[in-house]
Amino acid sequence: MENVGLVTYNEAYVWRSIPTLRMKTNFAITVLHELAHMWFGNLVTMDWWDDLWLNEAFATFISHLALDYELKETYSISWLLFNYYKGFAYKIDQSEVTHPVMSEVENTEVTDTNFDSITYEKGSSIVKQMYYLIGHDNFSKALTKYFNEFKYKNTTFDDFIGKMEEVCEGISTLSYNWLKKSGLTSIIPNYEV
Repeated sequence: MENVGLVTYNEAYVWRSIPTLRMKTNFAITVLHELAHMWFGNLVTMDWWDDLWLNEAFATFISHLALDYELKETYSISWLLFNYYKGFAYKIDQSEVTHPVMSEVENTEVTDTNFDSITYEKGSSIVKQMYYLIGHDNFSKALTKYFNEFKYKNTTFDDFIGKMEEVCEGISTLSYNWLKKSGLTSIIPNYEV
């Protein structure tokens, strides 16, 4: 749990045997995910539950990126696990219970329905696409501006994407298309002979 200034963990992370690389990597991902909430969630807090996905998707993406960026040799399977868990989102996204990554939350009673693979894994895949499209330096610049302007405040996705738009024109239109549609993207070829 990402309490302000204190991350807590339960006994599930006390290993009863010698941990495998996957167990250690999952633990490292969880630690970094919860620490990422010090920025997305605590320093800057969503205005309403509509933007829950951004807190969770960002924390999921940044935990994998941090492992790859700083500890690639120790946690070499981080991106493999990222893709593995993304498969759960693909499965849900093809079912009747799918929903867009970013959707309107009418009241607090329905917020639990958004704590799922669509929010975490599909959402983090979209943040990853945004990161690689914008580039590391521009993404970092936009995040710095976002955190500086909105620290200790409540924000919306429009605030976040506005800072991204400053470094990559057109990213907001593309992002809304990715975020507001449920289901897998399909491509239908049209052949002429």
